Amino acid sequence: MNYIRLKTVIPFFSRYAFLDTREHQFKKIFQGAGIKLSHLREFYSNNSRICLVTCIIRRSDEGIFESFMPLIKNTALLKGYAEYENYCEKLTSIMANT
Repeated sequence: MNYIRLKTVIPFFSRYAFLDTREHQFKKIFQGAGIKLSHLREFYSNNSRICLVTCIIRRSDEGIFESFMPLIKNTALLKGYAEYENYCEKLTSIMANT
């Protein structure tokens, strides 16, 4: 899995963390779908080409947001980010241990 839903106390909004590339392909995908992301923060690890992005979205956009997550993953893999799958496994492993 390339995303997780985080806890939030903000009514009518949801908070997510997801994996993306340094090319920020998520911006193109979500803008095209009309999903507004706010409070964006990006986290990078050393020289990695993959970053962790956190954001807040309207709760009503959750279904659409989650439906686009496989597209982000597939696009990263098609563009040659072979390590993307390893980062997904690490994210899933971390979440399983919490």
